[in-house]
Amino acid sequence: AFILAPAVAALDSVQRRDFDLAAKEFVESQRYNADQPEHRWSLGGFYLMLGRLDEGFAELRAAAGLSPNDATMQFQLGRLLADNGRVGEAIRYLERAVRLRPGEPEFARRLAEARAARR
Repeated sequence: AFILAPAVAALDSVQRRDFDLAAKEFVESQRYNADQPEHRWSLGGFYLMLGRLDEGFAELRAAAGLSPNDATMQFQLGRLLADNGRVGEAIRYLERAVRLRPGEPEFARRLAEARAARR
């Protein structure tokens, strides 16, 4: 999940400066559109790739809150939370995804796995 973190750490000082400037512009552009869930989701994913989990999950939660009827978004957040050991919180999002799309076997399977992991 932290695919950018090792690459960023390996940059020389000039490359790091350029990356930091580009990252700052990206973050600012996503925050400018913070009322749109896809921009919050993109920013959250970016933070997760950098290993900044708390910031990443905060943005993903905000995106899911802006799209409470988007079953896929609820599922993906639940899956990511579960994969990162936040099972209790994951279950809430996975349950919502299953309620929104009850016939989706992958949603039900991941919810069952999360519930089993919590025991």
